[in-house]
Amino acid sequence: MRATLHSRPHWLGALPVLIGLGACSLPSAAPADPGGARVLLSTVADWTAGAELAAAAAQHAGVPVRDLAALGGRTFVLTLDCADEASCRQAMARLGADPGFARDVQPDQRRTLPTRPSASSAL
Repeated sequence: MRATLHSRPHWLGALPVLIGLGACSLPSAAPADPGGARVLLSTVADWTAGAELAAAAAQHAGVPVRDLAALGGRTFVLTLDCADEASCRQAMARLGADPGFARDVQPDQRRTLPTRPSASSAL
C-alpha cells in the first residue's frame, strides 16, 4: 500500500491532547520558598519599594525582608526570611499588628504564569 501526501498516522490527531497533558504535569512556575514566606502587604501610607520600606517591614515582622516589589501605591509583595512555617506565621502576625503601618497582610497565593513566547520565536 502506498502512502499519499494526505495520509497521516491516526495518533497525530491526539498530539495536541498529549502535549496539553504533559504541560499539566510540569511544576508550578513559582515554587514555595523553603527559606521564607511570600507576603502581600498593604500599607496605610504611601511608600516607594526600597530599602526604607524593607527596613520598616523587617522591624515590624522581627525577621529580615528580601525580594520587595511594588504592586501598587500601597501594595507590595515581599519575602519574610524565616526559619519555618510557624515562625513565618508569627512574623506575619507581627507585621500586621501595627494599624499605623499595615492595612492588610496576607500570604501571597498568586500563581506566576510562564511568559508567552513572542510570535517571532514561535517560527
